[in-house]
Amino acid sequence: MASGGFGGDDGGDDDDDDDGSGDEKDPPSDQGQGDNKSIFGGAPIPRLFSMIMGSEFQMNPFEAPINPSKERDRKLFLAATKERGDDQKITVKQDTAKKLAEMLGHDSNRFGWAALVHNIQVGPKKFLSILRDTRKLKLQDVLLQAKCVWGDPRTTYASTPPSESEDFVVEQIDPSNNELDKIIFYCRVRSKMIWERIRGSLSTASEQALMSQKQHFQWSMNGSFEYDGPTAAFLLMESVNPNTRVGVTSLKKKIRETRLGGFNGNVRSMLNSIQSDYTEILEFGGSHDNIVMDTFSALLSSKNSVFRNFIQRKKDKWELGVDVSLGELKEYALTKYNNMVEQKIWSSNNSAESKLLALLTNFEGKGASSSSGPSGGSSKSAKSGKMKLNIDKWRMKKDGATKSVEGKIYHWCPHHKLDGVFNGLYMTHDPGEGHQKWLENKRKMKEKRSKNKSGSSGGTSSTGQNSSSSSSGTSSRSSGKMALSDKLKTVLATKLQISENEAQSLVGDVVQDLN
Repeated sequence: MASGGFGGDDGGDDDDDDDGSGDEKDPPSDQGQGDNKSIFGGAPIPRLFSMIMGSEFQMNPFEAPINPSKERDRKLFLAATKERGDDQKITVKQDTAKKLAEMLGHDSNRFGWAALVHNIQVGPKKFLSILRDTRKLKLQDVLLQAKCVWGDPRTTYASTPPSESEDFVVEQIDPSNNELDKIIFYCRVRSKMIWERIRGSLSTASEQALMSQKQHFQWSMNGSFEYDGPTAAFLLMESVNPNTRVGVTSLKKKIRETRLGGFNGNVRSMLNSIQSDYTEILEFGGSHDNIVMDTFSALLSSKNSVFRNFIQRKKDKWELGVDVSLGELKEYALTKYNNMVEQKIWSSNNSAESKLLALLTNFEGKGASSSSGPSGGSSKSAKSGKMKLNIDKWRMKKDGATKSVEGKIYHWCPHHKLDGVFNGLYMTHDPGEGHQKWLENKRKMKEKRSKNKSGSSGGTSSTGQNSSSSSSGTSSRSSGKMALSDKLKTVLATKLQISENEAQSLVGDVVQDLN
């Protein structure tokens, strides 16, 4: 008999890389199991067979070898394969995926399925679980284990999996007179227990759906059939896992929407999450061309202005054509984060913009109440569904380079930022030369407002009552904004200890962005 059966070591590279999800423990020792080692020509007993053989010293009686022809073992077999009541049976679908996994996991632990369910070999010393690693496993991996149990016991993870109906034929064994056959017999009993338990746990519709794939787990034997439980379990788990396209799309969306606030400001945890999702995309066979850009966006969601500016400088170079890999960006960000944590300045830094946002929220009600008539800000905001800063929500969330709204073309301009609120806005100007012209116009408007401030009140329209009312409303709104701006500048200068020019600039930027 050739050595290296399923779960054994084929002498491949012991340094085979592993992603941490599989089990890399060495196969259990064969000490105390007589001359079983000779069955495999002096090679170690394959992991699968060694685990099934067990020992007489077992805390859980289901872990020991079970022979249903014996009275005691028959009781264990019947207990493990008992059909669930109709009210406990499960209909397999996306909504019940978690319940299915929990049910199979509970039964696996209770009835000693671990050897067949949690130890599917996919490489040298690399083992995966049907329940925990469904997305990483392939049907052929599980079929090779089934072939080792029901067909050729010399089958390894590198063998050819069964594919045609003639491949799914049970090999005859003589457990009474052959030690290897005895081990194979115990494996088959365990596999049959798993199948019977699964079948007795499914609704009629789900059982029929599973049986429609029986060509993958049905093994013929002298006119009758045996069913491989682990393969059936895998097919069930695979049926409720997202397919590759849906899985990749969901993971990309998750990465794109990742923000530091969702990780309590912990940069390391956030980057680990992004890396985990990205790795899963690659394991699906997919790709994510915008992984670096999305990671920049996640890092720039930090409320710490020192860290944010540090990351922005890196992003500026990247936008100018300097190559930046995900690994390099992670190391760059983590080095700065770790240093700031060590210096105890990570959470203590709050930008002036953040404080201004808090002040805006505090003064908003006062500013709105100071204006009169239909120009009152709060009711209008409630009806229009706008945010507190009176900016439409759609303007703050990027959804393409341009957007047409009510016949007007808006361009995404990343230069408009307010910490914790928006990191870019849809504006009527383009983000290049148009933004520079916008800045120049804003500067001129500031100068004009400053010159006209003393004469901003009064004035009579020559067009009559309607024009006068309109002018009055506009003047009222302008006065409300101006009063609010003056209050903010005073508080910024006195409470936040920043210069009058800085306060003027901050307040002016916010007021201008509202227009």
